[in-house]
Amino acid sequence: MMTLDIDQEKRTELKVRSRMEHDGMTGLLNRETFIARVSRILKNSTPPKRHALIMLDIDEFKKHNDQYGHPYGDQVIRETARFIKGFLRKTDLCGRMGGDEFMVFLNDISSEEEMIPRIDMFCQILKHPDGENGEITCSLGVVFYPRDGRTFQELYQKADTALYDVKRTGRGNYRIYSPDLKRKGEEETGAF
Repeated sequence: MMTLDIDQEKRTELKVRSRMEHDGMTGLLNRETFIARVSRILKNSTPPKRHALIMLDIDEFKKHNDQYGHPYGDQVIRETARFIKGFLRKTDLCGRMGGDEFMVFLNDISSEEEMIPRIDMFCQILKHPDGENGEITCSLGVVFYPRDGRTFQELYQKADTALYDVKRTGRGNYRIYSPDLKRKGEEETGAF
């Protein structure tokens, strides 16, 4: 009897921990847990290890949500999460950062060049018809460790720059960060 009580207690503890680490709507890691896990991997990584970080969000989500209602928006978020999960390997991580923003961490990749077709395929997977409501697409900003940074914050900022650029120049696509993207953004805002 004592063993059953301990087993039940352990299962309850695991369920509580899982609820604390995962987003309730999608089952993906929540923002805090995703950042902590990626940061731990990066801290323990040294070149020649390589990783990719992808920031993505659903194109024109607010417009769709306002036009078709919040239950529809919630469904789109859950479907997008399902597509993301289907793309990942067991060693990869994904998280919902909030609203319609997600992040994917591709752990221990072979090379940046070999990832390009995979990222292109991922972008295509995220495009799907939505009946009479048109098409759902996502925009992606992509960065690579160690080329673009060695900390989560460095990679996050550059992925955000790449995402902003793809949204500025059109949607439903991806952009790999390069330093000239930052310069373009700074020139437009007048920052140096």
